[in-house]
Amino acid sequence: MIRHAYSVVLAVLLGAALSGCGVEDLLEYRSTEHSIITTGWVKPKVHIPEPIYCYRSLSAPMCFDEPREGEESRLVSYFGPRPY
Repeated sequence: MIRHAYSVVLAVLLGAALSGCGVEDLLEYRSTEHSIITTGWVKPKVHIPEPIYCYRSLSAPMCFDEPREGEESRLVSYFGPRPY
């Protein structure tokens, strides 16, 4: 019976202690990518994408990491240096 009373008191005290932590506090003081970068904790990672060149085919466009010689007329789109 005394153990049960201790459990109830402990549960009430724990609930009272945690009731001060609201969701608003967590949202206000949480770390975001922007806040971490602006405070200087972490330097931003620079991502340089690889060039890609896509050419028309019978079904779906086929993409390569280098421009294909002799297939200039089939070029659909590209990302990177100008191919021709």
